[in-house]
Amino acid sequence: MALVNCPECLRQVSDRASSCPQCGCPISTSERLSVAPAAVVHASAVRAEDPMKPATWTCENCGTVGAYRRFEILHQEGTKAVSSQSSTIAMSGRGDIGVAQTGTTGHSATTLASAVAPPQMATNQAGCLGAVAAVCGLFGVVGLANGQDGAGFGAFMLLVAAVFGFIWYTSSKGTVALNADFPARVDEWKRKYKCMACGATRILPA
Repeated sequence: MALVNCPECLRQVSDRASSCPQCGCPISTSERLSVAPAAVVHASAVRAEDPMKPATWTCENCGTVGAYRRFEILHQEGTKAVSSQSSTIAMSGRGDIGVAQTGTTGHSATTLASAVAPPQMATNQAGCLGAVAAVCGLFGVVGLANGQDGAGFGAFMLLVAAVFGFIWYTSSKGTVALNADFPARVDEWKRKYKCMACGATRILPA
């Protein structure tokens, strides 16, 4: 039995395996024969690369062949769920003893996993200003409804509402524009590969 490289994740698998046990990529008979057993070889030692097979790519930066790995796999391997629990013992005034348990969950990521993390949707940082503008506008209307005594206060509150409303609208419009191409950015991220020899990035053709 010999070991060959998976054409997708570059992990070494048995040449008798029909698919990679790590990423599930099918390994055809021709790929078993054509994939070099070494994970990284010099460009002069291999045949011309196939643009659709990252395992055959030659890094334009360092000249290494077969050193590319997909962003998505690197991020999955470097991210893990973490949880912690703590117990607190307390005594009441009547002498009763109780135990309280609290737990937290989250995720931890390596530096590499963070560097190749998927794109995130933009959020409206001024979202709360919309509510502030609405409240100020309401006070402004109430002030104007009270006649001459509240006219000055009402006008001032309407002016404040207009300022906050304009800031909120501008921020919301910018957020919508940033998220318009979010699906395209995710698709591109899924086609990104990193050279594990020098860190260069290359994108698989769509």
